[in-house]
Amino acid sequence: MSSNQPTKILYLVTLSEWGGAQKYVFDLAVLAQAKGFDVSVAVGGKPDGQLLTLLSRFSVSSYYLRRLQRSLNLHDDLLAFIDIYKLVRRLKPDIIHLNSSKAGSLGALAAKLCGVKKIIYTVHGLVLNEPLSAPKRVFYWLSEWFS
Repeated sequence: MSSNQPTKILYLVTLSEWGGAQKYVFDLAVLAQAKGFDVSVAVGGKPDGQLLTLLSRFSVSSYYLRRLQRSLNLHDDLLAFIDIYKLVRRLKPDIIHLNSSKAGSLGALAAKLCGVKKIIYTVHGLVLNEPLSAPKRVFYWLSEWFS
């Protein structure tokens, strides 16, 4: 990256439906873009989520990852990881900021494999605080530990 190119930031959040994590990502993305950063936001959840609508109003580049969903599904999670990996490889962000458990674990692995130098992970409601079966608890614990 030459010194005259703005720093590229990719924000990744699991759901597009409006809530605390989405407001946080929206505020950061709009502010960073106003400060001259090259900002993109990738989201899962529903394609008509309020986060995507608001980002478009502020001309923030956004990407919908249809396979990125909150529920645990090995097949869809693998496909979501591939989608995230391809997006990170294409965008080549200098910084990736991961928000929420699923985006955090899948995004961290994709970012590391793509050589992203700065990976930030913000927890918004730790999934381990929810009632889970033993196998899911182990899986989520390992995911949180890794990311």
